[in-house]
Amino acid sequence: MRRSKNSYWMRALVVTVASIAGVPCAYSQYASGGPKFRGTVKSPDGKPLEGVTVSVRGEGKTFVTTVFTNQQGVYIFPPLEKGLKYSLWAQAQGFQRVRLDVNAGSGEIQPVPGLQLEPLKNFEKQLTGVEWMNSFPENTPAEKREKKIYANNCSGCHANQFTLQNRFDAESWGKIVNVMSHGSNGTAIRPNAAGTPTIDAYKDEIVRFLTKVRGPAPGNYELKPLPRPTGEAAQVIITEYDLPRPEAPPESYMNDGSNWMEGTPSRWQGRAAHDAAIGPDGSIFLSDETTLDASIFKLDPQTGNVASYKFPARNGGVASTHGIAADPEGNIWTNNQSNDNLLMFDPKTERFAEFLRPQTMPGARNTVAVDHKIHKGVIWSATFQDGAVKLDPITGKSIFQNGALRLDPKTGKYSFYPLITGKDTYGVTVDREGNAWYSSPASDRVDVANADSGKTAEIVFEPAGPETGMEITDADKENYLKLRSLQNSATPLHNCPRRIGADPNADVVWVALYCADKIARIDIHTHQVTQYAVPHKYSHPYGLAVDNDHNVWINLNNTDMLAKFNPATEKFTEY
Repeated sequence: MRRSKNSYWMRALVVTVASIAGVPCAYSQYASGGPKFRGTVKSPDGKPLEGVTVSVRGEGKTFVTTVFTNQQGVYIFPPLEKGLKYSLWAQAQGFQRVRLDVNAGSGEIQPVPGLQLEPLKNFEKQLTGVEWMNSFPENTPAEKREKKIYANNCSGCHANQFTLQNRFDAESWGKIVNVMSHGSNGTAIRPNAAGTPTIDAYKDEIVRFLTKVRGPAPGNYELKPLPRPTGEAAQVIITEYDLPRPEAPPESYMNDGSNWMEGTPSRWQGRAAHDAAIGPDGSIFLSDETTLDASIFKLDPQTGNVASYKFPARNGGVASTHGIAADPEGNIWTNNQSNDNLLMFDPKTERFAEFLRPQTMPGARNTVAVDHKIHKGVIWSATFQDGAVKLDPITGKSIFQNGALRLDPKTGKYSFYPLITGKDTYGVTVDREGNAWYSSPASDRVDVANADSGKTAEIVFEPAGPETGMEITDADKENYLKLRSLQNSATPLHNCPRRIGADPNADVVWVALYCADKIARIDIHTHQVTQYAVPHKYSHPYGLAVDNDHNVWINLNNTDMLAKFNPATEKFTEY
């Protein structure tokens, strides 16, 4: 699926990579021995269409299953439940969606009537952010710079297609950019709220760019959609699970994201499931940053059933969470965003335990990670961007400081490891030797803390230079050094190291360079850095994880794809 569900129900995506022939055993929520829907998708001239997305939802079911057509235009689903009515639909970019109802019989293979996709004259709303961005010209250094300014400031809280599916004049774009600078979560803007420094610094240039490419007048560019998936990229099954959102407003029912022709729904409705962790019984635990009804969710992937758990917020209501991870004993760890303490959830008792930190330390507001090998059960967390109050020994004035928190749950003791020169922290991971790695997107740095010695070191990513072919102004250089940037808003020179993942079986950590459209490999001993560009510019690699075979899995925030990078072959596969 290329669009997240955004209505009364939200969906979490679980992607399994498997050959179509080998799928049945992977999905136990379907009845073994049930019928396998098999059909074809063709164009109006009778030619088979490869890489078409075909989805089914069973009547009364809380999940959607999606497969893709092969070179012959053929698709086949894993065994489905017998005697059930299914809604089936197919869609591909540049075509109208087509759907039909299918009653599941009892045969092993159940033929589905052939589907024909009709061309769609205006398919702008089907474009992803990376397709929009690559459609805009960048023939000059100045054009490359203006695109980078927009991309680095208007892609952090939502993908570019959400903005670019619309057209406004300069005055209207100016109002929208002003709102985004002061608060982008759909909440009321506080009186005298400070704007985002980088958005404010580049506001006029952002508005000019948006008016040029998506103003009232037709743009001078040709749309450049990406090819449909083929080969290995089409040999996957995607299962989307519904997450209840009882507080979602009625107007959100209009566009649920399942029909690409309707465009991309808002980020507010698509933000409930933020991070995921696997529980001891295979359940999926999800942190929740925006919902008013739950602190975490528990999803049973076998049945699609969802349970929600609430922890009281400091000033009433329900505490929201951001990062989430499981420890070696199966406990689930997350952060209480109402007071920035770490929370432990015991799946056996279904109870929370809160670990209070010293008020002199910064808050555990962002991502969390667990040491599974050396200091088993020790928890690490990136700290809240605003930092902790600390007194300057010379002036006696308070200063802000950020870094990483370490919690030993056995003793309840917190330790703080400040950044060496950075401004903020976001991503965190623990390597196989027990060292914690944490990123500073605003400062283009990654710090590492040795939990045994307490020593820290930093890896610095140099700002973008002339090698990019982009115009670089004196103002850009000054803004890079002085402005308080974040991972969601940055200058055109920033790399924005965001999430980090450690290889469980090698002395390597990987970091997603969000603004640079790269991933970076860091040797945990020598700190040597090797960078790899993702296949498409403006893809914005957000987070990553490393499997037991050293493959790096990256979610590409601006192109609705999950990518696999094989370090041995140095090749990417995009799903």
